[in-house]
Amino acid sequence: MIASRLLLSLLLSLSGVLGQRCQWSHLRQSSDRYSELQTSPQHTPSPSDPLFFPAPKPYPFYNNAILTPLNQTILATTQVRPLHTHSIIDQEGCSSYTRLITNDAILAVQIFYESATNTGGVPLRVKEIHTVYFLAPGNSTEKIQANVKRETWPSFSRSDQDARSTLKGVFDAYLDANGPVAWAGSCSMLDSGKGGDLRAGQGDQCAELRLQLKEGQKIEQRMYVIDESLGAVTVSGVVGGKVAGFEGRVVKGKLEYVHQFGDYCS
Repeated sequence: MIASRLLLSLLLSLSGVLGQRCQWSHLRQSSDRYSELQTSPQHTPSPSDPLFFPAPKPYPFYNNAILTPLNQTILATTQVRPLHTHSIIDQEGCSSYTRLITNDAILAVQIFYESATNTGGVPLRVKEIHTVYFLAPGNSTEKIQANVKRETWPSFSRSDQDARSTLKGVFDAYLDANGPVAWAGSCSMLDSGKGGDLRAGQGDQCAELRLQLKEGQKIEQRMYVIDESLGAVTVSGVVGGKVAGFEGRVVKGKLEYVHQFGDYCS
C-alpha cells in the first residue's frame, strides 16, 4: 500500500513537471515568424501579433545588451539575403534560439516566455527577447556559412541525452576560460568575430581551442537556451561592455563544437 502511494505520488509529480514543458511547435512558430520579419523588413508586424504587440504590457527587448523600444525590434532596414538559419527549441526553459547568417551580418535571437499553461503547453506570453546583431568583418559571411554547414547536429535518443545541468556545466567551463575543458576526441571552433576561421583538432590538440579573453575579463549577464535532444547550448552575454554570442554542442559530457561571434572579439 505504501509503495503504491509512493508510486502514485511520483507519477503525479512527474505529470506536473511535464505539463509545464512548453509546446515545441508554438516556440518554433514564434521563432520562425521573428526571423522572417528580420529578413523582410517591409513586412510589418500585425497589431494582433502578441510577439510584437504584447498585452497587457510590453516585454523588455535587448539588442546587443541594450534595452531597446519594441518599435525598433526589426533590426534590418533593407531586404537581406539569409544564407543559413539554425534554430534550437528549449521546451523546459520555455525559450527558443535562432541564428541567422545573412549577406553581411549574424543575428542571434533568444526568445523567453513566461511559462507554459496547464493545458497544451502553450506559453502564456513573451517574457523578454535578447538579440546579438553582429556585422561580420569584410565579406566573411560566405566563409562563415560554408564552415557552419560542415557541422552536423543529429538528435540523440532520450537514453543518450546528457542532463541539462551537464550541458550547462561543460559549456560554462569553456566560457569561464580559466580551467580545463572536457573536449571530445575530435573538436572544432568557429570564430566568426575573426573572419570566420574554423579551427579543428584531435585529442590533445583540442586543449588549444580556448576562449581568449583579456586579463580580468569574464562573460557576464549570461542567458541560456538549451536543447538536450541536440546536446546544444546557446549563450548570449557581455564581455568588457561588448555583446557576445556562443553556440556549443556537448556529446556524452564532452564539448565537441563551439561557434562564437560578436564585437568583443573583433
